[in-house]
Amino acid sequence: MLCYRCNGTLDPSRDTCSKCGTDVRVYKKIVYASNRYYNEGLVKAQARDLTGARDSLRKSLYLYKKNTNARNLLGLVEYAMGESAEALKEWVLSKNFSTTRNANIADRFINSMKRNMRELDSEGHGIKKYNQALNYARNGAKDLAMIQLKKVVSVHSNMTKAYELLALLYIDDGKIEQAKKVIAQCLQVDRGNASALHFMKELETMNDRNSSHSLGIVGETDREQLIIPVRFRDYGSYLTNALYIALGLIIGIAIAWYVMVPGKVEKELSGVSEEVRSYENVISDLQAELAAEKKSNVNESEESSMVESASEESSEEESREIESSEAAEIEETFPEGVVQTDHWTISQDAVNKAVSAYGVPDYRTVYESFFEINPGMLSSVNAEHYKNLIIIVLDEGVKNNAVAQAEELAAAGDSLGAAKLYDAIVLAHRNDASLRMKAAEYYEAAGETASAANRYWQVYNLFPDSEYKDTCSAKYMELTGKDHVPGLPEGTDAASLTAPYTAEELESLITDAG
Repeated sequence: MLCYRCNGTLDPSRDTCSKCGTDVRVYKKIVYASNRYYNEGLVKAQARDLTGARDSLRKSLYLYKKNTNARNLLGLVEYAMGESAEALKEWVLSKNFSTTRNANIADRFINSMKRNMRELDSEGHGIKKYNQALNYARNGAKDLAMIQLKKVVSVHSNMTKAYELLALLYIDDGKIEQAKKVIAQCLQVDRGNASALHFMKELETMNDRNSSHSLGIVGETDREQLIIPVRFRDYGSYLTNALYIALGLIIGIAIAWYVMVPGKVEKELSGVSEEVRSYENVISDLQAELAAEKKSNVNESEESSMVESASEESSEEESREIESSEAAEIEETFPEGVVQTDHWTISQDAVNKAVSAYGVPDYRTVYESFFEINPGMLSSVNAEHYKNLIIIVLDEGVKNNAVAQAEELAAAGDSLGAAKLYDAIVLAHRNDASLRMKAAEYYEAAGETASAANRYWQVYNLFPDSEYKDTCSAKYMELTGKDHVPGLPEGTDAASLTAPYTAEELESLITDAG
């Protein structure tokens, strides 16, 4: 056990720290109580009482937040209950609270989750489906909610919240047996689940209440006190006759229905078909009118486009008359942020911002926040965060996920958002010409002409041997109206601007800061 003030090793037989002399009696009691709750949570977790284990471990961390064993076990319990995001949060905190390097098992858990990004994405889809089912249930669409929840539990068999909501919907729908099966499956995952136990108790109470009021089931003591009426058989015969009469009426009504209704339905269908034909004639007339109107609108738009093109040509001729020097052209088109290493900004909160964004995931914020960090200004705790973020931003799998997210934005019509996300990816993967090319294309699609021309200029000058060189040259001159593409400023080393970052290079910035 370490002293909370000087981190010196405490002697179990002394009530004060041998190094700084601090009174540690209360501190020891707190740590011992935290360890006791940890042991209690461990026993419950081994017995598959995940809810009870989570409560005990949270009490342990409430007393002593640096209890890494309790925090690692809490992460495992959250992961076993389908809460991957909560588990990752606990393991990251445990790693940063650890007092020794490379001795915390949380590293193995975090690396395992990084290697299984597909599994994390699948769990994210499961959570989205659960939230959608919850909205269906709130809006009264219970059938749709049940379908979604069945899909969730079939793929993610440890998501206890999905089992709880599905059982509750079954109970509300009167499907008692299905509810019992779902609750049993939930209790297999978490034997101490409070909601599942409560639902099971309520179902048992309902069964007892129904059995106590059922006819013909009488206990031994009840039989002794039961008095059978003398004319019981007469009443029974009357009831039988009434049932026969009711059954005869039902059969008569059914026969009348099957005999009379088909003719009536056929007559109504003929009337409906005539009405449908009349509607079809009206629709065809309307379509003809719309086609004529559309043709007239097309002619008008062609005339207006001819006028606009004439005005644009005149404005282009005027702009070509204004010429500037070659140095001014280079300064105007030189991109901001090409050299990232020399432009670190001081932002201590950028560490937390990047970590939080990676959990969402919001890859644009992850990359941009990472390159806002000043490694020389970080504390020891945030320096460890920074090292983890290095692995994330340089990882090819993370890059591929970010590219997929950018393409999803573009497919949804957000070309500007896709272009900005590609810009963010370039910050960490500056040696990939295709990323800058995609950013240029989406900026052009979004109507951001200046930004598109800037990115085409970068690819042309920074990657002279790439397959995009001729395309970038033509696009730049088309967008800017210039007759050539300016080069890099004199003395600029293009190779240093496109050299890929390495983890060792980025970590050395911390060491150099001292």
